[in-house]
Amino acid sequence: MDRSLKKFMDISLLAIIFLFLICAAFVFLNKFSTLGMYNAILLILTAATVAVMLLFILSVAAVFYSCKENRVYKNVMWLVNLGLRMVFPIAIFLAGIFKNNRDLVRRLYIEVNNILVKSRKKRYIPEKVLMLLPHCLQNSKCIYKVTSDIGNCRKCGGCCVGELTDAAGKAGIKMRIVTGGTAARGIIERERPELVISVACERDLASGIADVSRTPVIGVLNLRPNGPCFNTTVNIDVLTKEIESVLI
Repeated sequence: MDRSLKKFMDISLLAIIFLFLICAAFVFLNKFSTLGMYNAILLILTAATVAVMLLFILSVAAVFYSCKENRVYKNVMWLVNLGLRMVFPIAIFLAGIFKNNRDLVRRLYIEVNNILVKSRKKRYIPEKVLMLLPHCLQNSKCIYKVTSDIGNCRKCGGCCVGELTDAAGKAGIKMRIVTGGTAARGIIERERPELVISVACERDLASGIADVSRTPVIGVLNLRPNGPCFNTTVNIDVLTKEIESVLI
């Protein structure tokens, strides 16, 4: 707690200093600036705004074209990546304001991310691939909890965890079942995989992909016949194809 509080105070102090410098700059400009200086500042701000707007437009165009072609060309990968980092958070924010379905935007975010990762055409050795699964895939009535140890699974067929364990074992990749985003990030930091294949809902997948931007992630949406976070499942065939498409 003390360490977190100190970090919070350090960041707050930096923010206060930054705001103070901005206020000081405005006071200086108000007292000493000339009309020419005002015009120069306005011109710089206008140029910066136009540059950001052009980058935004190019990013949107690159994302749209990549979705239509179902691939990302090498020379525009940076634009698509910029779109993922800049355009989609704004789109999700605006969807929330206008009461639209934010999951639709998140789903597109995940699909574009998957296209970007696959378009790099990189293949991975199985030992460097990590599959992350949400704990809600396990039947809620099962007494053999697998979040601490996947080996606890009895493969009774009551849920899809047994099939997923077999699929991961056959492919030779690591598999972990997590209770949430914090646990997932911790496992990624410890395991340091070169690629993550993750199963989750739109919100968890989108936020997870953004949080671990240094590690490529292929997202597969779970199926929720019983509602969110309760006895969910996943299309094994789709997941298997995703695994096979990235392994050496």
